[in-house]
Amino acid sequence: MTKSICFALLSVVGAMSAATSVLANDFLSVVAHPDKVFIVDMDKRKIIKDFVVENSGATPIVSAVSPDAKYVYVLANGSQSVIKIDMSTGKNVLRLDMSQADERVWATWGMNLSPDGKTIAVYQNPVKHLRNEFKVQPTRIAFYDAETLKLKFTAPAPRQVSMVMYSTDGKKIFALGRNMYVFDAASGKQLDELPIQKWSQKEHFPPDALNVWYQYDNSQLMVAPYYVKLRNKAPASPETYQTGLMTLDLRKGELQMKDIEPTQTIYFSMAASPDHKRAYAVYNVLQSFDLENGGKPLKQLNLPHTFYSVVVSSDNKYVWIGGAGGDLLIYDAATLDKVGELKLPGNANMSNNSALRLFTVQ
Repeated sequence: MTKSICFALLSVVGAMSAATSVLANDFLSVVAHPDKVFIVDMDKRKIIKDFVVENSGATPIVSAVSPDAKYVYVLANGSQSVIKIDMSTGKNVLRLDMSQADERVWATWGMNLSPDGKTIAVYQNPVKHLRNEFKVQPTRIAFYDAETLKLKFTAPAPRQVSMVMYSTDGKKIFALGRNMYVFDAASGKQLDELPIQKWSQKEHFPPDALNVWYQYDNSQLMVAPYYVKLRNKAPASPETYQTGLMTLDLRKGELQMKDIEPTQTIYFSMAASPDHKRAYAVYNVLQSFDLENGGKPLKQLNLPHTFYSVVVSSDNKYVWIGGAGGDLLIYDAATLDKVGELKLPGNANMSNNSALRLFTVQ
């Protein structure tokens, strides 16, 4: 079966009604240096399509696939542009260059697609380029029509936001920064601020957390590591520094933070299993955690090199890791035994900017 025929089948499955839910396949959108997006069939463990991102800059950064699997949207060009790619032809059909002659606009990693596929939300860091100075402008979230890439409206947002995440019902946006900022998705109005830096100040110093990877699509549970110093422990105590789990339930809008172990291993990113029983972390190791038992660490495995990105298959059986180098590794979710490996063709390489993005076609 050729790649084109195989991917055509993907499109046919995507067009089927929800009533024919017997078939449900997991796929990965993988962005890679210098200008590639690869589509991986996770069930067959094969790369079935690759696209070129035109004028991508150093590397594509973030991708988001439409609910019908017809288009993939890619943040590229140093996070200054969004490119819309037709997934049946590979054609770059539309391009949004956010920077203008007198203003540069960077999104870093803050780009996402609404659950209904109609709106793209982009967190923007604008800077005016004047004749004799650069003038930093207020940060904002810009809302674009996903069909045309035309601007709908903008709304003010706090600084230092790394991710924008839609609630499962599409009514709210959660912006991850020094705290978790909650916005109305229809108007852009800020509704709430959930504490991260301000969490548990009597017992903890402000925690250190970094998360820029959209690895929750089939679980609707964002999970990320944080690192924190306890106020009530002696500096020399091995329990003074703690590693914790930060979780955001996108169905309920609930943010939780919980210390799980004295810090001894650095984790870069995490993903939860769709059944919310396990979480998995990667960097120089692959680590599993028991979410049903307070995030208790379960098993750790040394990795052949650094990895930045991790996702869990929708049947909860397999863990995929990538985001560094040119390989994707597959592990049994229960035992952490390695069960597979894929090599990206053409010497394509991922970086810590290059998260794996899982999407499911019913």
